[in-house]
Amino acid sequence: MAQFTIPKKLENEFRPSLTLGSVYMFVDVNTADIKNKKYIYHHQNYMLQFKSSTKVHHLESRGSSIPKYSFEFCPFDQMPSKSRLSKPLIDLIGVISHVGPYDYAGKTTSKKNRKLRIRNKDEQEQEIVLWGEYGEAFDEAFVLQKSTDHKIVVAIFAGLTAGTYLG
Repeated sequence: MAQFTIPKKLENEFRPSLTLGSVYMFVDVNTADIKNKKYIYHHQNYMLQFKSSTKVHHLESRGSSIPKYSFEFCPFDQMPSKSRLSKPLIDLIGVISHVGPYDYAGKTTSKKNRKLRIRNKDEQEQEIVLWGEYGEAFDEAFVLQKSTDHKIVVAIFAGLTAGTYLG
């Protein structure tokens, strides 16, 4: 997956030609080195950048076979090393092995969460905490029904941040 940027002075020129969910081919773009940029989230060291001579070609027929979602799954053993300062977005996949109740995060807080555990193919477990509306909306009954039917539930969690909390 490529990450693009459009300079502010070119924004009005290119905005009308780009639509969310569409597939494009770009011709004549720059490559920008962003590995030392701390103010922007990036998962690669370089970003593509529009310039005034960039051409945008909307792809109609070839776009239908390109998946609309992509994930870059993080191995569980790399979770502790993820930077707490830059807060990279992390994708995880695993079999749900435990679903906790939707309850208060601690004795002195009004915030609620739900703790889950997922297990990977190497039998490693990773705890995931779903805060607020995400914890409340999680369908615990569905997961419990599947487990009583001796089925597994594979979950994909996209765009997580790694962290710890006192609770």
